[in-house]
Amino acid sequence: MKKIIDFFIIVIVCGICLTGCGKGKKVSDKQDFKVDGISEIHVSLESWELKVDESPDEKIHVSYSGTIEKEKSDIAVVQKDITLNILQSDKQQNMAEQFSAGKPGEITVYLPKGIEIPFKISNGSGNMQIDNISIQELSLVNTSGYVVLSNVTVSNAKIVTTSGDVTFENSTIPDVEIVSKSGYVTLKDVNFDSLAIVTSSGEVGVGGAGVYSALKVQTDSGDVSVSHKESPTDLQLDITTDSNDITMQLSNIDFTKDTSGCKQGNIGQGNNKLEISSSSGTIIVK
Repeated sequence: MKKIIDFFIIVIVCGICLTGCGKGKKVSDKQDFKVDGISEIHVSLESWELKVDESPDEKIHVSYSGTIEKEKSDIAVVQKDITLNILQSDKQQNMAEQFSAGKPGEITVYLPKGIEIPFKISNGSGNMQIDNISIQELSLVNTSGYVVLSNVTVSNAKIVTTSGDVTFENSTIPDVEIVSKSGYVTLKDVNFDSLAIVTSSGEVGVGGAGVYSALKVQTDSGDVSVSHKESPTDLQLDITTDSNDITMQLSNIDFTKDTSGCKQGNIGQGNNKLEISSSSGTIIVK
């Protein structure tokens, strides 16, 4: 008898789950906006994925596709005064609802090359892929979704993330500031003049760095690796870690302090600066 009762309980639960999974309305839309009259673009997402790419013309194009459920989720694309708002919200309260939501929706934004409009993103858990754009200012606040920026040119970028990984590839961003709690931060073949990275426990990797005026990395427990395309000829070094684990592979350094936990000195006149500090992480510079 107990087995029969258990069987019917499983059937009922499965029926409820399937019914829940079937809820929701599929939505999709495409909208075009003239750049004139827009002074700011604000994207606020809870869980949908975001893709940003270069526009084929001089207009801003926004498209989306996904499922919304009455009183629990919504999507809106609207220009209010001089701000273009792209808003996606969820009101899921428990794990069962999150499970039944299925695959997240997707929003795609196409931006004209070289637009001088601040682009602000506030993201929850959705992943983001930003490619081939050229803009003046990027501000991104992220909770847990991963962020990949590839082949982008941004004059000024500031990224704050809680646990989502951040990756820059083959890009030019003169002024970059990245603050992360636990996500990994990776830059590969990125041209920058000033780069500042602060993390609590996430690892930091900067590969293929060219000539820069300032590179500063600060971590609590994350490991740090910095490599240069060519050996620097004009650099001031200040590398410290409480773990006493520094690997220094640069040449022609005139050290003022050279211990296992601290490397300070100059290459050439030392007009440019590399500063790395970690409480317990290992540091590699080459």
